[in-house]
Amino acid sequence: MRHRKPPGGLAKLTEQQRRQLPEVLAQGPAAYGFDGEIWTRQRVAQVIRQEFGVYYDPTQVGRILQPLGWSPQQPATSPAGHAAG
Repeated sequence: MRHRKPPGGLAKLTEQQRRQLPEVLAQGPAAYGFDGEIWTRQRVAQVIRQEFGVYYDPTQVGRILQPLGWSPQQPATSPAGHAAG
């Protein structure tokens, strides 16, 4: 028999850190130097790394936020083919 890696990775944030995350995010993106008041998965991943020293790929951030009642927002983009200014 071959040894198989268990499905899924181990949780990197501790339960205490997960409970602290909403308080951290409640400070708003500007508190972490981001322009605008929208949390994106990329931004949340950066803040998790900065605050807790834990790396998450931005694609995985949604599964962390969902049980906490948070949903990351997508930044507004201009329609394709329209240049700003």
